Amino acid sequence: MLEWLGNKFDVFWTNIKFVTVYEYQEGIIYRNGKFRKHIQKGLHPRIPFLESFTVINIRPETFQIAAVTVTTMDGKTASVGAILERQVTDTPTYVQNFNGADGNMQDLVRSVIANTVSRCTWEEIKSKNTHDAVFAEIGKVCKRMGMEALHFSFTEMTLTRSYTFTPTSPKV
Repeated sequence: MLEWLGNKFDVFWTNIKFVTVYEYQEGIIYRNGKFRKHIQKGLHPRIPFLESFTVINIRPETFQIAAVTVTTMDGKTASVGAILERQVTDTPTYVQNFNGADGNMQDLVRSVIANTVSRCTWEEIKSKNTHDAVFAEIGKVCKRMGMEALHFSFTEMTLTRSYTFTPTSPKV
């Protein structure tokens, strides 16, 4: 009886797989597709076929935010780009609540910039108050997505010309 039990234990133990999570990572283990456990650095057992896992990098990352073109309150057309450094702080929220969280974050940051800057004059855009207002809103967006905004800077602020092209039909 003990030999039979020992053999079953050996079969079970040899089929256990391990997930290695490095110091700069965190992860999620799912059992049958449902959240089971948030894992941090170390060696973690998982049961093949029943459990799957996702491991992400939690080190700070920097993103270039594509320029947004807006019309300011004084009627000028401005192009404003930025750079954002962020770090994942809530792995379950980051992984489970957003499909492509980094892409979503970049889109939402562009939206925050556009909404804030479009309510300013050109001179106000260049002020520290506008920078701080944008950074505060970006901080809220990142927190909701399981991240912390560590640093934000405008990388380009230029006045541009806007042209409207209206195609005409050829006369027959």
